[in-house]
Amino acid sequence: MLEQGERVAQVPHGHPDRLGHGIHMSSLPKPVASVPVPSLEDIRPRPVKAGLPSDAIGLNAVITDAVIGHFGSVKAAALTLTVDPSLMMREFRDGKFGRLDAVDDAAKAAIAHALIDAFGPLVTPEARARKAVREIRRWLDDLDQYLEHAS
Repeated sequence: MLEQGERVAQVPHGHPDRLGHGIHMSSLPKPVASVPVPSLEDIRPRPVKAGLPSDAIGLNAVITDAVIGHFGSVKAAALTLTVDPSLMMREFRDGKFGRLDAVDDAAKAAIAHALIDAFGPLVTPEARARKAVREIRRWLDDLDQYLEHAS
């Protein structure tokens, strides 16, 4: 192993302190000393506190998207439930969906289907295909809305 500052080799037809193309040995960074790596035995799993965003990855978004898909917007859902839209948007952002108990059965079914699509088991090829069809329909609905606003 080379010691710090020791040259590897001289470039033929050049100055002994040059590596070619105007690069001097003195301009190269010095090697960094090795840093001991902690043992994996010291790493232990830690419990995560309830209520942190990592606990609900995707759940809030799935429910919010289902409400938007059914009502058209969170504001429309809030007006249907006679709730201040900004309050309902804050509640949704905070993961508080208790007001949805008062929605109609069709809205509850839409939310339930969205949760099953997002988190339910897709054990058969038919189930995976049905999920793909629903996603494509949702994308087509989104495109249709974009086109309506663009006209």
